[in-house]
Amino acid sequence: MVRTVVDTFEAFGPHGTHKCLLDRPLGMTFAELLDLLPEHRLPTNFFKVVSSYCFSFELFAPVRRG
Repeated sequence: MVRTVVDTFEAFGPHGTHKCLLDRPLGMTFAELLDLLPEHRLPTNFFKVVSSYCFSFELFAPVRRG
């Protein structure tokens, strides 16, 4: 499988600049993922960790489109 890059951007954080690549999803929707999980929902600890990373990234890492 060859992945095609759709877009790129740089994220700036406390450990330097990071080149980020954006590609298309692998084909599983969020709803399909939930169907694979017990009770059809994300475990609380998983959601807390992922959302905290997303939230801190948005607040503290300005993004410059490539």
